[in-house]
Amino acid sequence: MYHYGLDISATFAASGGYAEIYAWVCRNLHSTVHFRRVQQNLVVIKDRGILDEIPKYHPYSQMLKNAPMAILVCGDEQLQKYKGYWVQDCSAATENILIAAQAKGLGAVWLGVYPTEDRVIAIRKLLGIPEHVIPFSLISIGYPAEQKPRSDRYDASRIHRNKW
Repeated sequence: MYHYGLDISATFAASGGYAEIYAWVCRNLHSTVHFRRVQQNLVVIKDRGILDEIPKYHPYSQMLKNAPMAILVCGDEQLQKYKGYWVQDCSAATENILIAAQAKGLGAVWLGVYPTEDRVIAIRKLLGIPEHVIPFSLISIGYPAEQKPRSDRYDASRIHRNKW
């Protein structure tokens, strides 16, 4: 089970050996399919120069300076059957990657890109992403530099039964 409090948003200890998570990503890209149509693309980023450049454009991505890899999840407007559903597919793909990372003993942090236009434009330019492809989320992946206790964010007032 994925617990939100286990993400470490500080720094990651630099370490290699991500072949397993990379292979998982490649095998499971198509696991989040809406109307039998894959609507997302992934960019696996391991280039140190690129990882170091992203924090200049994304204020919450400082951990990338120490992370050995990141995965950018992108929606492709040319592949969507129904307008706008790429957002759900990209959200599901992002969550699946977070779950897989934790299952492998890795730390992962979901960094929002879309719908913040300046982040979308900067990431698109940095990685050479075409206009019909929308950078949605960036996931920093590495071995956690520390373990934080699980935070309890449960709020019973946010759960409604049958009606609002």
